[in-house]
Amino acid sequence: MSETETNLRNELAGLSPYYYLVFLAFDKNKGQFKAIWNWAAFFFGVFWYLYRGMYPKALIAFIGCMIVGSSIPDLAMVINIGGCIYFGMVGNHDYYKFKTTGKQPWTGN
Repeated sequence: MSETETNLRNELAGLSPYYYLVFLAFDKNKGQFKAIWNWAAFFFGVFWYLYRGMYPKALIAFIGCMIVGSSIPDLAMVINIGGCIYFGMVGNHDYYKFKTTGKQPWTGN
C-alpha cells in the first residue's frame, strides 16, 4: 500500500458512511471544489460549522450576518437565505479540507 493510500485511510477512519463517500468523491477530484449538497449545513449553517470544529468560519459568518442584518434590515432575509445556500454548497468541501489539511476555512491556519 502506498503512502498516499495509507494517509487516505487514516483520514477516512472514524468518519460516518456519508462523509466517507463525500471524501472519496473529493479525492477522486484531487481535492478540488465540487458542489456536493449538505442538508445539515444548509439548515444549521453556523451551528453545523461549530459542531464540525470550524470555529473561525462560523464566527466570521455569524458576525457578518449580524452586522449586515442590523444595518440593512430589509436585506436580512435575503442574506440569511443566501448564507444557507452557500453553506449547503460548500460545507462538505470545507469539512474535507479541514479534516485532510488541518487548516481552518477562511483563515489558512
